[in-house]
Amino acid sequence: MSLFGLVDKFNNALVNSNLSEINVNGVISTVKENIIERVDVKSQLLTIKSLNKDFNSLVASNLLVPLLDLLNSIENSQLELLLDTLLCIFELSTKSTKLILSNGKIGLLLGILTSNSSSYAKLYTIQILNILLINFKSLTINQLISHNGLSNLIQLLDYSNFIRSETIIILLYITDFNSELQKIAAFEGIFDKLFNIILTEGAIDGGILVQDCLHCIQNLLRYNSSNISFFREMGFVKNLSYSLSYSPENLDSFCLQYWSEQKVINAAIVIDIVRIIAGLGNRQGNLAILQSGLTQCLIDLSLSSNAPITLKAQTLTALTSIFSTSPQNQHLFTHSQTQPILNSEAYAAGYLKLPPRLATISLIDIALNGESGDENRMVDDVDSLKGHNLMLQVAALTAFESLITSNDTLKLEIIASMSHSHHTLNYDGSLTHTAGSLLLEALSTLPDGEGESAGGASDGALISQKVFFASLIMTHILRYSEDAKAMARNVPFTESGETSESGDEESISLLHGIFGNLTVCARERAAADARARAAEFSSINRGEGGEDEREGELGEKAMKNRDEKEEEEHDSVDSGNNNNTHTDWTRLTTSYLILLSVWVWESPRTVSDILRESSNLQLLIQPIKHSGVDALIQGLCAFTLAAIYRYNTEAHAEVTKTDLHTLIHKQVGVDNVIQSLARFRADRRFGRVSSPDDSLMLAENPHDEGWWFDWHYVEFFKGSFMAVQRSVVREDVEDVEDVGENKEVLPSSHPPARIDAHVDADTDADASAEYKKALEEKDALVESLRQRIEEVKVQYANCEMEAERVNSELGDARSKLQVLWEQGSPESAALRTDLAERVEREEVARREVERLTKEIENIKENEAGNRAEYEASLKAEYDYKLKTSTDTLNDTLTAKTSQADELERQLSEAKAQNESLKHTHTSEIHALTNNNTTLNNENNTLKSQAADNENSQKELEDLLVLLEDITSKRAMDKTKMRHAGWDVSDDEEDE
Repeated sequence: MSLFGLVDKFNNALVNSNLSEINVNGVISTVKENIIERVDVKSQLLTIKSLNKDFNSLVASNLLVPLLDLLNSIENSQLELLLDTLLCIFELSTKSTKLILSNGKIGLLLGILTSNSSSYAKLYTIQILNILLINFKSLTINQLISHNGLSNLIQLLDYSNFIRSETIIILLYITDFNSELQKIAAFEGIFDKLFNIILTEGAIDGGILVQDCLHCIQNLLRYNSSNISFFREMGFVKNLSYSLSYSPENLDSFCLQYWSEQKVINAAIVIDIVRIIAGLGNRQGNLAILQSGLTQCLIDLSLSSNAPITLKAQTLTALTSIFSTSPQNQHLFTHSQTQPILNSEAYAAGYLKLPPRLATISLIDIALNGESGDENRMVDDVDSLKGHNLMLQVAALTAFESLITSNDTLKLEIIASMSHSHHTLNYDGSLTHTAGSLLLEALSTLPDGEGESAGGASDGALISQKVFFASLIMTHILRYSEDAKAMARNVPFTESGETSESGDEESISLLHGIFGNLTVCARERAAADARARAAEFSSINRGEGGEDEREGELGEKAMKNRDEKEEEEHDSVDSGNNNNTHTDWTRLTTSYLILLSVWVWESPRTVSDILRESSNLQLLIQPIKHSGVDALIQGLCAFTLAAIYRYNTEAHAEVTKTDLHTLIHKQVGVDNVIQSLARFRADRRFGRVSSPDDSLMLAENPHDEGWWFDWHYVEFFKGSFMAVQRSVVREDVEDVEDVGENKEVLPSSHPPARIDAHVDADTDADASAEYKKALEEKDALVESLRQRIEEVKVQYANCEMEAERVNSELGDARSKLQVLWEQGSPESAALRTDLAERVEREEVARREVERLTKEIENIKENEAGNRAEYEASLKAEYDYKLKTSTDTLNDTLTAKTSQADELERQLSEAKAQNESLKHTHTSEIHALTNNNTTLNNENNTLKSQAADNENSQKELEDLLVLLEDITSKRAMDKTKMRHAGWDVSDDEEDE
């Protein structure tokens, strides 16, 4: 085809396209008129559906308003087709859905949901509402509230499966973070309908529909206290245990069941709902959970079932919230019996039920050792359960902390059972421990140099982790309880048979046994460092030796045998020590130091017991003084040492506070202590835990550094380290006895008013020394008096508070007495006596306040006299230091001035060089610019020549095509003429 023929074809196609669009506009106009006049509506709707695929924008802009008007008068038989047509338009043109909201047609759509329309009409309506919510959520929700549309949606939960599923999706979307709709939905009876669906579908054994229903309940309760109260008061908490398929009568089937992926997801949502109801401090919610039997369900699920590790961890987290403010739930847990399941293919049934034991023992066992068995073999390997054992241990530790914090009785019971002899032998040869014996065994376990512990374990990392969790458990037991600390000091660290044969030597206590383990850890940590350095040097030497041998005359076979021998020796060294790395010993040391720092806090008796052994202090001092020690060990040693110094207040301590003050300031160094504390706070392993949930998240996804602290200890350290730091920084000794001594020294401690002029030089020197000594004593006296003032102020404030309390009680008693006097009650005589006693107490308190006020005034007067002399001496010293500093600064200024002159000279030389370089560069730039202009002109000339050549080439191609057409046509004409009998001359090609 020629070039002109192609152009003609394109023009024809363009004309046909315009005609097609004109025809579409005509069809749409005709359809619009027929819809308005209600002529053959069904055919018009089918036509619109066919046009919508290719001309959606035209259909939406011209026909959407008439289609929405049809909702008022269309017959039920055609309603389904109309809704399907609208849905097709809205799916392709989402912005056009706003017409429904602006025209107020959403009320008609909501009316369809409760009418006698077909199921598909309701389904299309729900899908249209879903599109509205996706595009205009706020406007649609406001329309739903104003038209009471939420009630219409909730009624659809009683319909067939596909309508119910679509409705739940909408409810999930609109109840998320909208408290107003959440309240409306709750009072419209949505909880009843959702739980009916859940139980009908098989509870947690159900599919995705059950998951959506549980998610909807979760949305309705989260951040909505009124809905939580409604849920609790209406008795829906009981339905949660039904949703978990829990039955105390059929406990075996509950504890031993198959856990699919969907089942784990559903159960996790139920447990999260329990956490929402329990909250933090929701006593009524915790009581409802207890009365519904849900607490016992969670205990059995977490401690006596074959549930996945992740689900057990989440269950223990829910129990943490339940225990926080509910002594009733704590009592139930401590008296519950559990029967853990050991999953292993070594048994015929695939599992073994361990002997029954208390729930507290099972909880501590999980915190120390994690999950028993082959990682829940009956689980459908859905969530990489083998990596979640640490998460389960952290959840158990958190639950134990919530259980033990306000339960002093349980603390003392656990410590009382801390003995190596408190265990029994089972029928299968295993030991049944008490809670205390489990902790004591873990705290006393250390791996030896070959990577094996006394208990037969062979993994140093597992042992260090076990000791770490045991130490954290002990910190929760000892914190805020001096009785627990006192009882723990009497716990024997070793078994009774491990004492000396003569029986004269006393058994080691737990406190001193921990210091002994710290000694072992320090030695083995140094040995591990030495082995690591030796292995590193060995690998370097082996590499260098290999290069020398390749360069020498040693044969290839001999060199290969030598390398293999060295590698075998290196592997044997590594295999003997790989279980006890530097990190393992560091974790062990950190664990013991965490326990000691909590143990000595606010416990002078514990401090006194520690100071009986001088080697204990050296264990804390050495890491602080030496460099190259891990920041965690240094910081915890500094914190523990500072806490010992702060609470060394025993009157007859073997190491006095003055001795510790000298030790810290002269040998250790205050700067070293403060720097160690600062490094500890800045360490990533400490700083990553900033909230209660961080511990569980770090355990679930551990980093390279591992998991080192729980949130409770982090908060304890943050709230305490400033107090110990202030104690260490003080230049004087904080000793209660100094106040009384200074009062006695006060009359004789005044310095002489003047020095006689007739004394000789030696006498002057002695007098100067005495004067300095007197000043030091006076400074100590001033500080002690200041402390005394602070104490008196505290007593004064307490007395004022007591007086106010007595006044308030007196006023209440007077009002009661007046009422009873008027009524003639026989209790009036007792109240009169009570009133007299309270008046007397008020008078005593008032006199005490007056006495303390006078004492404060006297102390202030004494301090003012001493202060003047002290300030005069300080002023003289300050003047001398000022003069010295001024001379030094003048010398420094002179030197700096000369340096500035030299710099100005160098700057002037640099400026001159810069000007010369600038002139040279300018001439070069002009030359390059001229060359660039010439090259551009030549380039433009070449481009024009190339364009002319291209045009000529195109003309030549057109001529060749034309020549070929003419040649072929001439050949055809000659052929026709020959057939006709004409004489035709022959061309060269024909010949």
